[in-house]
Amino acid sequence: MQRIRNWNLGLAVVAAALLSPAANAQNDRIIDDPTGWLYYYGASTSDISDIIADGFRPITIHRVSAGLYDTVFVHNSGDYQVTGADVTFGRSVTSLSNWLNDNNLRLLDVEAYQSGGNTFFSAIALPNSGPTAAPGWGWVANVTWTTLGDWLTDNPGLRLIDLDAYDIGGTQYYSAVAVPNSGNNAQGWWYFTGLTEAGIRTQLANNGARLVDLSAEGNTTFCGIMVSSDAGSEWFETAQTGDGITTLLQQTGGRLTAFHRYDSFGEERFAVALVDNLPNAQSRRMRDYMEDSGGIAGFTLKQVGGQVLAQHNPDFVFEPASTMKIVHGAYAVRECAQGDDNLNNNIFIRDTCNNNECPDNVQCSPGNEDLDVAIAEMLEQSDNNRTMEIELRYTRATLNAFVASRGMDATSINHRLGCLCGNPENQTSCTDLNTLYEDIANGSLFNQGWQDTLYNLMHDLDESGYGSFGTLSAVINEEAADTNLTAEEIAAFRDLVRFAHKAGGYGCNGRLWRADAGWASVPFKAQLGGGYLLVHREYVIAGFVYDSPFDSASGIVYSAKEEILREQIREALESWDDACTPPVIINEPDDLAVNVGEDATFAVVALGSVQGRTYQWQRRLGALWINLNDSPGQYEGTDTATMTVLNAQLNDANDFRCRVENGCGTDTSAVATLTVEDVPCPGDWNQSGSVTSADITAFLQDWFADIANGTDVADFNNSGSTTSADITAFLQAWFAGIGGGC
Repeated sequence: MQRIRNWNLGLAVVAAALLSPAANAQNDRIIDDPTGWLYYYGASTSDISDIIADGFRPITIHRVSAGLYDTVFVHNSGDYQVTGADVTFGRSVTSLSNWLNDNNLRLLDVEAYQSGGNTFFSAIALPNSGPTAAPGWGWVANVTWTTLGDWLTDNPGLRLIDLDAYDIGGTQYYSAVAVPNSGNNAQGWWYFTGLTEAGIRTQLANNGARLVDLSAEGNTTFCGIMVSSDAGSEWFETAQTGDGITTLLQQTGGRLTAFHRYDSFGEERFAVALVDNLPNAQSRRMRDYMEDSGGIAGFTLKQVGGQVLAQHNPDFVFEPASTMKIVHGAYAVRECAQGDDNLNNNIFIRDTCNNNECPDNVQCSPGNEDLDVAIAEMLEQSDNNRTMEIELRYTRATLNAFVASRGMDATSINHRLGCLCGNPENQTSCTDLNTLYEDIANGSLFNQGWQDTLYNLMHDLDESGYGSFGTLSAVINEEAADTNLTAEEIAAFRDLVRFAHKAGGYGCNGRLWRADAGWASVPFKAQLGGGYLLVHREYVIAGFVYDSPFDSASGIVYSAKEEILREQIREALESWDDACTPPVIINEPDDLAVNVGEDATFAVVALGSVQGRTYQWQRRLGALWINLNDSPGQYEGTDTATMTVLNAQLNDANDFRCRVENGCGTDTSAVATLTVEDVPCPGDWNQSGSVTSADITAFLQDWFADIANGTDVADFNNSGSTTSADITAFLQAWFAGIGGGC
């Protein structure tokens, strides 16, 4: 029968607990801060003592047989440091109680077992004082499930931190440890019995919880403890093999919190619970990004000359496929940098026809080519035949000695590249690939000129463009969308990013190996005095998917090499946003000429950061420039990129300019001159300044002169000749002038 007791805290208490800082009083299985840890199958008591002496302490223990224990350890440092933690073996109830009381200890984990008809206990204990004190804690053993429930009911302030099931004479008994569920120990929690794996998963989902303790009650049912879910991910399995645990740990980057060996229908199995042990949010995000690869996946991101920023399975040894060719390329370029070879020297290529097959020494269009051409074909096109020729040129032993000299202990070339099936795997690790790429980038192998030479011979962003780096392009665009950078600034940022890499992939008997590794340079802006300095941060990247049955899923490693830079891209773009770019006016205002009463519009176009950008139009006043303000009927848009002089009059004729500022700089436009032309009334023929009868007399005199002389001075309607129609047109204008007040 499935039974589960809910000992969840009230909402107010949970909220208070979440606001409290982490403390060592919390059970080590609940804390999810990353830490160094170890686990052992069947460790002897002397083994356990030796591991403790090496700076670790046990957090869970399970007796396998006389004197042998499955044990999980955490490094005794940081959040997990406890002074005075201890472990004991083979004690009776009375002996264990006396040991705890005499040393002022409290239990962390207790393991009961039968021997000679008696019950004995092995246990892990912490000081019941200082940061690990838990006044009011308690423990019980040799109790039934009902009795355990009664005990907790009688002690409502307690929360279980350890629960084990064991059989005595065919009857199921339990041992348990509890602490007061208050202060830093406060936690929403549940405990259960009689659940299958499916039932446990249902309860975890229903309660938003994670498993911290698990013990087998039979072949397929279990008891255990759940707590309110903390940050990060968690996993559990109820019927794992030893090899399965190894794979699970490699896939998840988790740390064991429960480790219980049991018999399932005559076969040895393990019930385990894990908590996330990856070092930071970026590592966890990338683990989740690659989780559906179908194989064991891993990655590293390290800043050149700095720390590792993200990692998962960094030292896992995998088959790198063509990613290994960076060894050949880096060594060849170093030989040329040292003067022991030359990029223009000939190299004989036996087969130029079948570049991606297993080289077989069969000649096809053989001939000489320059060494740099062969290196580029090897690194850009992944040509296996040229890889073979370069390996033969320097010898495999020399290449293996080269990587050994760089401290790449996990790396070795064991077969001709392109020929995996039936051959021993080539080997490397993400840590080793980072080492080589960092040695390239930091000048350990050759100077900057030769670095650029190698990058140019690889598949790089400069040569291939963002069309071949689609994930990187998308990451930049997505992160830039959360900034105030202009399109021009984003384009400038994209132009300054650099990336070079070598990918690889093998398939054999339905299994796939994928890898990718490289180098990237990302532009940051750093404040220097009153300005900003462009600083390029360099990174080395490596990733792999090992032994996957899925072709498309395993290819996630290729986009992962770009996706892994998301946090760094975001930080760089934010530095550009914070720095801002001084405005630069690229389209100056034009000189304008308008008639009296017309509008005159001036405009500028400026580049630079838009955040905090202001415009100020000015008008010349002698040797000074005065700021303009919007005024009805006179000026409009004086604080925008476009300013209009409304209903221009003769006294508006002047010089104008615009100042653009954005908090980190100012630019002033060229001067634009406004000319306002006075247009006389068309009926003022004698240009006296007013329309009178004298204008009719003057017009008619000119009209009769045109008729007599064949001229067109009085061609008022601009028809090309003087006719009676001009008299009509003039009189209409004359009457309009009289009516309009001219």
